[in-house]
Amino acid sequence: MTLLAILLAHEFGHYFAAWYHGVDASLPYFLPSPFMGTFGAFIRVRSPIYSKRALFDIGVSGPLAGFVFLLPALSVGLAFSKVLPGIEQQGSLHFGVPGFEWLLERLIFPGVPSSDIYLHPVARAAWVGMLATALNLLPIGQLDGGHIVYAFFPRRHRTISTVLCLLLLPLGKYGWDGCSGRCCCFGWGGAIRESTMTRIWAPAAASWRGSLWLSSFCVSLSCRSADGGL
Repeated sequence: MTLLAILLAHEFGHYFAAWYHGVDASLPYFLPSPFMGTFGAFIRVRSPIYSKRALFDIGVSGPLAGFVFLLPALSVGLAFSKVLPGIEQQGSLHFGVPGFEWLLERLIFPGVPSSDIYLHPVARAAWVGMLATALNLLPIGQLDGGHIVYAFFPRRHRTISTVLCLLLLPLGKYGWDGCSGRCCCFGWGGAIRESTMTRIWAPAAASWRGSLWLSSFCVSLSCRSADGGL
């Protein structure tokens, strides 16, 4: 339920931004999964997006709305987590520790290494939410990050997507244990489909939207891990 709430908040962020700008969009749809309950959610945009402001607002609203729901879930989940020394050695699958999770762990469990913290299921759901947020904010193709980049640099969007995909290839092999490589394959399809995006002509985004872009960049960094995965 925690993961569903985070994903639903993300998609409703897109939905309400689209409604505000008069863009016809569907309510969120969930993709069912036998493993985690869902593979994610999406909304269907039924009408063209003609302005940079609308494209930026729709793109950035989802990750920020999801992050607002993710914060309390991660905080509560960590508060109910347990310290079990050596727990990391009892499994073959090791999750990275995103920056924001690491900061909260230092506050809740001072002096305890992350490898000795057994996460509560709510905290694990928040971790998956951070993974989804980090992936969505990659500035590639038709991901949310790609929409944000397109709103600011429509003529350079394809180049940025392609260059980032190429940079992720060596990171996937040598830096993040293959995770970046999978992100690259996921994002490459979006980069190829860039030409299907509606050409937009409105003036550049307002300065306060630049602050929102900076906020989304900080959210993206805080949801990533430098120690073996996103």
